[in-house]
Amino acid sequence: MLRTDLGSVIFYCQYFIMMSTKNRRQPERIHGTDILGSLILKCSGNILPLSSLEAWWCYGGVSFPSFAVTSTKADGVNRCKTSRTRDCFRTLCCKGPPPPRPEYDVVCIGLTGSGKTSLLSRLCSEATDSIVPTTGFSIKAVPFQNAILNVKELGGADSIKKYWSRYYQGSQGVVFVLDSASSDEDLEVARTELHSALQHPQLCTLPFLILANHQDKPAARSVQEIKKYFELEPLARGKSWVLEGSTVDNMDAVKESFSQLINLLEEKDQDTGRI
Repeated sequence: MLRTDLGSVIFYCQYFIMMSTKNRRQPERIHGTDILGSLILKCSGNILPLSSLEAWWCYGGVSFPSFAVTSTKADGVNRCKTSRTRDCFRTLCCKGPPPPRPEYDVVCIGLTGSGKTSLLSRLCSEATDSIVPTTGFSIKAVPFQNAILNVKELGGADSIKKYWSRYYQGSQGVVFVLDSASSDEDLEVARTELHSALQHPQLCTLPFLILANHQDKPAARSVQEIKKYFELEPLARGKSWVLEGSTVDNMDAVKESFSQLINLLEEKDQDTGRI
């Protein structure tokens, strides 16, 4: 049975290289990284994970024995090249840190009770037992796999809405949250505020994520009803926007909606770079 401890992997690596070059009239060059890589893949179920190998090699200062590989050039002259097994580990394991995730500044607006704070808190894995309406504004760094959104949430009370525009500067995207189960009167106010944001000079060119929240409530309007009532097709024609339903009971769908916003932000970044 093939042994899968680290010392055995090194031994098998050298053994296979020796056997591959033995009794060949025209030996070909053998890449130690390929052999070692295949061994590690075969033994990956029992051997140390690559992260452990990386720490073991990069910080342990271990010196592995050398091995020689014979290669034949076109002129027929045999040449011997020496390499080290540790170079295989360096190539396979000692990779640099992943590139930093891009960060985008996003403003989040919506009426009081639309569920802005609850959604953002759940995205940040925070408790939602004692959620209270936001007074003024709050900022949360919401991490995603391919980006970080610095979300500035603005309170939705009547006394605060008139100051929203003071916080728009520097925004790269907009999240508008509405209560799809609210009264007709509140829904009309939300419609007015969304239209105002879509036409605001500092926001009109930015990507929008519009969340029809509280879709789990019996009185909730569907996404298509919201789309028609808010007249998004004619009003937002030519703009970058996404309309999705949401509920705190289905955060996977909420994350997918934010991923769509991130895609729009990345596309805008690329377009800006081309200009």
